[in-house]
Parts: sequence; C-alpha cells; structure tokens
Amino acid sequence: MKVVLPAPFGPARRTRVGMETNLRFPAAERTVQSPIMSRARDLRQSAGLAEQRVWARLRGGGVDGFKVRRQHRIGRYVVDFACVALRLVIEIDGGVHERDDVMLRDHLRQTEIEALGWTVVRFSNDVALGEPWRIDEAIRDRAKVVGSLCSLSQRERA
Repeated sequence: MKVVLPAPFGPARRTRVGMETNLRFPAAERTVQSPIMSRARDLRQSAGLAEQRVWARLRGGGVDGFKVRRQHRIGRYVVDFACVALRLVIEIDGGVHERDDVMLRDHLRQTEIEALGWTVVRFSNDVALGEPWRIDEAIRDRAKVVGSLCSLSQRERA
C-alpha cells in the first residue's frame, strides 16, 4: 500500500534528466547543518586580513596547481587552509595564539590532526602578510616529501 502525502509547496519537479527532485519542502527545512559546518561558514565570512590575503594567493591552485580548501573540516576541527592532495594543513595564527592557554589548546589540536595523517604548518599573521612566499615554500616542500614517498612506495611494489 503506497501512501501519498500532499506536498505543501506543490508537486515534485523534474530535472533535465527526468529524475524527481525533492522540492516539496524549503531548503532550510530539508537540510540540517551540523554545528561544525556552520562554524566553518562563519569563519569564512569573518576572516581576518592575513587569512584573506593568503586565500587570495592560494585559491584556484595558485601555488603550482595544488588546490587548497579554506576553513576545511578535519575530524572535529576546522582548519584555516587544507591541501587534501598533500594532506597539509596551513594555520594562520593571530596575536591571541601567543597566550599560554591558547598555545596549549593549539598543541593538542595539532596533535589530533597529525594523528589523522596530516602535516600542520603554522604561520603568524606577520609572516602571512609580510613574507607570503614562505607559505608557498611550505606547500612545495610538502609536495617534494609526498612525491618522494610515492616514488619509494612504487619502487617497493616493483
């Protein structure tokens, strides 16, 4: 027995390929965003000057074609920038990160992220604004390490 409930906003619509789409409920009711994803969105919208400049430099594969994601979720954390192909996290730290309690929290967070197989590099706002090429170098250095590990594993299989 098939029960058909009335659609509060009209019948489902068909897409170009003829598949039904669930448009019966407004998007806000269809999707429930997790708190961590909501936090990532808020962080993207309230980025500081250093993060904005770094993002302008890295976006769209700006460093040797490596794609970088901004405010990316890793485990239970949201990191400033992540290059998934290299498993590299780039953190831009403002002045608050010099406080002892924040440094301890950063260390614990970094340990957990590294336990998931990521490499974390940190830069101060001053370095991000004054010496942005150091971030490019970190990406290139990590690419060399990953490249040499890949070639090692390929030689082991042969």
